[in-house]
Amino acid sequence: MTNEPLQIIESIDRAPVLVLGAGNIMRSDDAAGCVVARRVAERFPDSVIDGGLVPENFVGPIRRFAPGTVIIVDAADFGAEPGDLYIAHEHEVVGDMFGTHGAPLSLFMRALHESMACDVILVAVQVESMELNVPMTERVESAVETLVSSLAGLLERTTSA
Repeated sequence: MTNEPLQIIESIDRAPVLVLGAGNIMRSDDAAGCVVARRVAERFPDSVIDGGLVPENFVGPIRRFAPGTVIIVDAADFGAEPGDLYIAHEHEVVGDMFGTHGAPLSLFMRALHESMACDVILVAVQVESMELNVPMTERVESAVETLVSSLAGLLERTTSA
């Protein structure tokens, strides 16, 4: 995992920031987004939503939050090493490039951006395993811990500003 994605997260300054986890807690590394959301919510419950399999069902709560930035954390297979991070803004995600949910993530990200005039950033974690009822792999768990720390630091900085 390179430090560049973490530097991008640290540079976010459009508050308030909402973290939205996405994924399937029953499928090994696909749980990464939900696990990140749940762990960050332990410190910042008002700034996090665990969107599970259908993050697009949470448009209402996201709208009420009135975010300046939405950070979507999800697991994906983008051909990197397990646990690597990939960051993309709403205009960089095309088609079904990260589509394991009810609607293509690209459409969801653009809809949030256009309807709420907020920045929408995807933080994807490269999966190693998507097996059913198997714990998260060690490399993805390590990436999750790094993300939890980075996002908690961001929320600490942007919620006290």
